[in-house]
Amino acid sequence: MQIVKKYISGVLFIVLTCCSSVSALDVEYIGSITEGLSAPTSIFVGDDNLVVLEPFQDRITVFTPDGQLSGKIDVAGDAIGLARLADTRYVFCDRQARTVVLVNIQTGSVELFLDEVDLLLDPIDIVVDNAECYILDAARHEILVADPAGQIVRRIPLTMPDDSILGYPGSFALDKTGGGFYVFDLLTSRVIVFDRRGVYRKTFCSFGVGPGTITRGSEIICDPSGYVYIADRYQGRIAIFNSAGDFITDFNPSANDGRRLVLPTGMAVDDQGLLYVVSTEGPRIDMYHIDKTTYPGEAVTAGLAYPQDFDTVAIDGLQLIVHLSGPGEAREQAVVDFQLIERSDTSLLLAQGLAVLPTVDGTEPGNEDLTTVIWTPDIPLTPGDLYGWRVRVNTDEYRGDWSLWRWFTAAAVPTVYRLEQNYPNPFNPRTTLSFLLGREGPATITVHNLLGREVWRQTLSCPSPGRYRVVWEGTDQAGNSVASGVYFYRLQAGDYVQTKKMVLMK
Repeated sequence: MQIVKKYISGVLFIVLTCCSSVSALDVEYIGSITEGLSAPTSIFVGDDNLVVLEPFQDRITVFTPDGQLSGKIDVAGDAIGLARLADTRYVFCDRQARTVVLVNIQTGSVELFLDEVDLLLDPIDIVVDNAECYILDAARHEILVADPAGQIVRRIPLTMPDDSILGYPGSFALDKTGGGFYVFDLLTSRVIVFDRRGVYRKTFCSFGVGPGTITRGSEIICDPSGYVYIADRYQGRIAIFNSAGDFITDFNPSANDGRRLVLPTGMAVDDQGLLYVVSTEGPRIDMYHIDKTTYPGEAVTAGLAYPQDFDTVAIDGLQLIVHLSGPGEAREQAVVDFQLIERSDTSLLLAQGLAVLPTVDGTEPGNEDLTTVIWTPDIPLTPGDLYGWRVRVNTDEYRGDWSLWRWFTAAAVPTVYRLEQNYPNPFNPRTTLSFLLGREGPATITVHNLLGREVWRQTLSCPSPGRYRVVWEGTDQAGNSVASGVYFYRLQAGDYVQTKKMVLMK
């Protein structure tokens, strides 16, 4: 296996030139961030930054999306768990003080978010969903829910069957696709599943060294597709299960780069499906692409495109746009369901529709971008109101799950700028780069390699506000094909500048 080493301002990235196939999923090692890290334990990945908790150094470290060290913020206490509350505000648990701490990574301010020592005995982990904080109390075997102001709004006792005992919860994840809580029991290495009310559903995983077992688990997370990831600190591997609790695969990073993960403790999945793993010893952040299309039963996947959370859209001519990918032979089977609701009454469907993929002659079997589907709801929108939409994909052999709700605000004209995630991603050889402009005027898209060098550029005139897109063919400005690896694309439109990453895999 050939390994190519590249450097960005002291940050070491290692990019593999071939894919390592394991079990039912394909896993490809993308690269590592090593600079500025000291015993990281938790990580959160957003569009604008990577935020890492380093409790042994009493600090939070922030990186830009391309791995550049952005800043360090001093914190105190027995810090554990990390989640983003909103924008630049992050929360973590302080076990010693039995509180939850709020950190603003933009201003560097640190303050108490939740100071309820009479309610919290042992806060061990925290997740955020719809601006509510869910805090796992390992001693009381319950989850406390706090609103954005830090006030406890409800408590969720974790109820086990009469003949079962929940030992010591060490970490938990929330299935935001509509499922419940996945709680990892450190005493038994089991994953215990509860619904949103805290009622027991099932148990999976167990103690051991074989496939589908965990010797010493650390963090458990759930990705937007419902897959569950568990980091095994003792064995230096990651185990993956589907939402039903079936073991899919595990992988040891040493199979990719000759190095073993020592104490993998924290994980995160970004909106591209890239998995980030932090290693406490030999500190680094490793990135992996996991191709779920190789797992049978999930032939067609949907990637939401527009509008996304917090977008502002025009009240006239609303279009809901979704990308589909999967085997080419599934094109004629796929049916896409859409739903639209208003936030003031989420129980009432404003509109519901479906779209069938268009037939394209000469479609070859194999994993590929199927198409982009657009649905136009025929209803009037009220300026200033908040709306939500979601989508699911069904085929003859697979009934998909509804995606998460995406919330947007209606306005007389688009007022936001937004660079969307490229699609497909990873890609070979071409990908679409889309963006939303709030005003007319020129916009420039540039593509840069890992060394920061510009390899391609295109400027559009954009005579009116709206959504635009360009296609990058995976070439430099002279038309020569570029190598596989991580690239960054950048939008500049007036004062607005935004950068995102993408992966070219050949």
